[in-house]
Amino acid sequence: MRRRTRYALVALLLGALGAVPAAAREQRAGGGARMLARLAAAFPLLGHNRPRRPPAEIMSGNRSTGMGLAPSRAVVQRLPDGATLWMVPGAVESCVAVLDAPPAAGTALLEHCQSDRTVLRQGVVLLVITTTHEYVVGVRPGAARTVSATADNGRTIHVPSRYGAYALTTRRPRYLRAISTPGGPYRLPPSNWVPQAQVRRGAAR
Repeated sequence: MRRRTRYALVALLLGALGAVPAAAREQRAGGGARMLARLAAAFPLLGHNRPRRPPAEIMSGNRSTGMGLAPSRAVVQRLPDGATLWMVPGAVESCVAVLDAPPAAGTALLEHCQSDRTVLRQGVVLLVITTTHEYVVGVRPGAARTVSATADNGRTIHVPSRYGAYALTTRRPRYLRAISTPGGPYRLPPSNWVPQAQVRRGAAR
């Protein structure tokens, strides 16, 4: 009788230990779904465009499971400069990738990811500065049809925005100072800066 009781206690303990990771996984999955829903509600680009799985070259550098990326919910938007912008939402971080970027960017493929907390406040902003040009591309929350950029001389430049996606090229490096976002002005650094980004050269098709 004691032996049966001992086996029952062991089985109960093992079952409880196995239930903890399962509950944690379920909780994380629920939190991830809620974050993806918040992103879809905040970004017209995610709500309007039909989801498409991104090309392999975009996801190859961002396979970290900790980012919680959801490639099945990625969307694509053509930019006025001819580049193709992809937005890949995630449960922890969200990413923007640009294919066929203009020559001013100095590379054909750009990728940048930021935490969802930052993304919900100001969107994703990617900046590349070369010796002759400055290239800013991004996606912002909200349905504004223009994005305002502030230059170093105080001039305001209005950039067309389609479902929150925008791109701007200047012929003066370090010319822009800030980009307007729902969370306030996003100050651009004075040097070539692509935080947590992967910049790869070569054609990306």
